[in-house]
Amino acid sequence: MKNYCDLQNKICVVIGGAGKLGQAFSNACASAGATVIVADIDESRGKAIVTDIQTKGKVADFMKCDVTNQESVESLVSNVYAKYGRVDGVVNASHVPSTSVSGGTHFMEVEYESFVEGLVHHIGGTFLAARAFGKRMQKQNKGSIVLIGSMYGHFPPRFEIYEGLDMTQPAQYAIAKGGLTNFTRYLAKYFGPYGVRVNMLSPGGIEGDFQAEFKERFKKHSLLDSRMLEPEEIAPTLAFLFSDASAHMTGQNLAVDSGWTI
Repeated sequence: MKNYCDLQNKICVVIGGAGKLGQAFSNACASAGATVIVADIDESRGKAIVTDIQTKGKVADFMKCDVTNQESVESLVSNVYAKYGRVDGVVNASHVPSTSVSGGTHFMEVEYESFVEGLVHHIGGTFLAARAFGKRMQKQNKGSIVLIGSMYGHFPPRFEIYEGLDMTQPAQYAIAKGGLTNFTRYLAKYFGPYGVRVNMLSPGGIEGDFQAEFKERFKKHSLLDSRMLEPEEIAPTLAFLFSDASAHMTGQNLAVDSGWTI
């Protein structure tokens, strides 16, 4: 029987591939057999990740890209297609400023410039990447585009878990992720006639340098594991969305959050 989760002979681009989640994505796709292009603004870290993948006998390449810069994104697309001839899967997992994910500034104190910056980092880059790669995938009549969402893209923040702490859930994050949720459906409808699939992966809370009290409050809402998730536990779902196992899925949002949003 064919292994539909196999990514052998597939070309997969992970934008933000040097980030915490992006690195896990890059490794998961490489482990499944894909040729992985690690695209990131951090050239030193990106090349180190590629070298690590290659030492494991897998295939990876590095290309520099600033996903919030249109010229840089267009250059990435041109370079990938010039070298490999096609792209089978692309995801924008670029790391964003921490203050646009969980900062200490509450809604009434958020500066307009910070609000706009958060939207640009979360939505702008995804727009540029989806449009540039989608245009080429239209001509291929196939391809998989994956957007990265969040539990807070389809569920309101539980502000009580931040109460009394020097952190909160910024409005720009919830707005951006909510927007990307519907943008996934928009792109799925737009590219569907060309055989291009577009889906969303929405992670739950990812382990990081958070206050102990926050972690204790957070894990009480997890049904499967009383902890935050490691990037490596989320990454296999991306490989699935790039694979033929999800060949008939488009416009869907897969939540990997230990049941946190139920």
